[in-house]
Amino acid sequence: MYFSIANLFFFAILLETAFSTEIPVFHAETRTPSTICDGVLYNSAATEACRSLAWFYVFKRQTLGTDYPHIYKNFEKFEFSPDVQPPWYMFPMVENGFWELGMDPGPVRCVIGMGGFLAGSIYHKKDSNKFEKCQDVLE
Repeated sequence: MYFSIANLFFFAILLETAFSTEIPVFHAETRTPSTICDGVLYNSAATEACRSLAWFYVFKRQTLGTDYPHIYKNFEKFEFSPDVQPPWYMFPMVENGFWELGMDPGPVRCVIGMGGFLAGSIYHKKDSNKFEKCQDVLE
């Protein structure tokens, strides 16, 4: 193999550029926040339990029973993290542990997107079928 001075010079510049240029990396929030929904605090463990179980079933393309997780269409036009892309799925969130089949799903849902990243949390206001957005709180 023949290398000219010009080729070696070009290769050296290419290597220097490759190691000095920042590579764009996807940075979704890695800390799971606590969230306040209708005045009730759901700690980060509850939020993470909801997110991880929702992703488990979405990834396997299964549901727990017949209802969850299911597609969330965001009719309310909530703004979620721009790092988390649709399709979005919703899953019941409980204060302690994991939601299980047979339990009342309650009013609170976590919403996940592509890759199982948490988009946010929402809840049904009392006596309403409409959703409100929960307030995330990083601990």
